[in-house]
Amino acid sequence: MNGTKEKENNEKQLKNQFVSVQEYIGEGDTLQNGEETDKIAEENREEVKKAVKDFFLKEYKTDVKEHVYSCSN
Repeated sequence: MNGTKEKENNEKQLKNQFVSVQEYIGEGDTLQNGEETDKIAEENREEVKKAVKDFFLKEYKTDVKEHVYSCSN
């Protein structure tokens, strides 16, 4: 019986980790080492932009438009 409850709790926790794209409002998500990864991303901005555009064009035959926005915590 204890194993069943534990499995149900784990399934509920897993289900609560996901939200549909249509319902997501951009809140409650943080990156681990955000400051460090932000520096790396900025240093490699052009390479990242090109890689993303190339990926979507190759995989989905879709052009990507860049939208830059800032977040405040």
